[in-house]
Amino acid sequence: MKKNLTFLLMLLGSSFWVTSVYAQHDNLANVSADYMRTGGRTAALDAADIAVYNPAGLVHLDDGFHINVGNQSFIRKPTHKFAFPIPGFNAEKEYQQDSPDLLVPNIYLAYKMNKLAVFGGFYISGGGGSLDYPNGSINSNLIILQLMTTPIPGLGAAYSSYYAGANSSILASSFYMTPMLGLSYGITDKLSAAVSFKYILATNKQEAHVTVTDMYAQPPVQLPTEFSLESTDKASGFGFTGSLDYKFSDNFNLAARYETNASLEFETAVTTDDFGILQDGALNHRDLPASLSVGAGFHLTKNLSALLDFGWYFQKQADWGVEPKSGTEWSAAAGDVGRVAIGLGYDIGDLLTVNGWWNYTKYNYDDMSLYYTKLGVFETVKASNWSAGLGGRLNISDRFNLNLAVVRTFWKKDEVVPQSIVTPLGALPYDVTINNSITSFALGLNIRLGGN
Repeated sequence: MKKNLTFLLMLLGSSFWVTSVYAQHDNLANVSADYMRTGGRTAALDAADIAVYNPAGLVHLDDGFHINVGNQSFIRKPTHKFAFPIPGFNAEKEYQQDSPDLLVPNIYLAYKMNKLAVFGGFYISGGGGSLDYPNGSINSNLIILQLMTTPIPGLGAAYSSYYAGANSSILASSFYMTPMLGLSYGITDKLSAAVSFKYILATNKQEAHVTVTDMYAQPPVQLPTEFSLESTDKASGFGFTGSLDYKFSDNFNLAARYETNASLEFETAVTTDDFGILQDGALNHRDLPASLSVGAGFHLTKNLSALLDFGWYFQKQADWGVEPKSGTEWSAAAGDVGRVAIGLGYDIGDLLTVNGWWNYTKYNYDDMSLYYTKLGVFETVKASNWSAGLGGRLNISDRFNLNLAVVRTFWKKDEVVPQSIVTPLGALPYDVTINNSITSFALGLNIRLGGN
């Protein structure tokens, strides 16, 4: 034991830096049940949720009030496995997300009269989920190794306070609460435009716990055996959206939407930090990046419709802070993200529409290995993926319809992310293998009040 411990002290003396753990996803595209049913809404013209997807198209709704409410639930299974290149710690370990996210709601409202539409809503623009590793993860293992390098007070740097840890856990959540308000106007019968404003109140919470099971010290000393970290990061900011829609005919529609970057500077409030790794009141940027979406909608036959949807997220332009060792901007390491979707809908009489769709999201990393050194990324698995969805819209009456959808999202199997532990003796490389899948469920209701 002493031999391994002395080796680790020499090896890991200045190896780790630690920051807050976020269960964060930026720029959520899935912010309505109608989106989950169809796979894309940029060129849609049929419900109040287009207040966030195609606000310029709201002028093509029937006159009167339109309401869209919905909720989404997610069963996420991100996993990662690894073996540290250190004697005594090189057994392979695997960790997986535990609990589902059951409540991600939205509500959109629109009032249409002649060529004018006023709209608003509330949705989750980023985050929208939790990170739950009750048995720890790669980062709790790194915390344990960091504890091993802590000298015992009064005994000098030759002694490590702690040898091993167990019952470690990491829990985090991230929600970007977003109210929005806007105006849409029909410039001509075919061309319309809209502008809107959104306010973002973002809250990230994180907890980490480590229980020490073995201590090494001569002579024996009384040491704490449980370590906890609990903190909350909050930020607020605003952004604007501009939208254009051109309705060539009842069978063909084009639309585009641009959302500006929303500057978010998070302030850390520390509740407990037995590790000594956080600073109360620290400020860190994590902007919500600008995005561009374009879409086309077609009626191929009387009953068959199709959509095409494309989105681009300008992450490299956002301020996400700087990686402390290399000085590289986190957003530059992450690169931009693009997505493309195609979907079909078929009307079965006037009662039911069935939908099927496919989406591919591409993460254009400039340095994936570097970005994955950011705590929380291995736990959430941010990488290219594809989704397939099935859904249906039940037309209860001409004023009410119900949306249902189930979506499955897949990642590349056993993708390897190279990592290394940087030590005074050099970098010791090791690989982390990541996998992920998500099963999503959505339920929503559209209501029209007033009008004919």
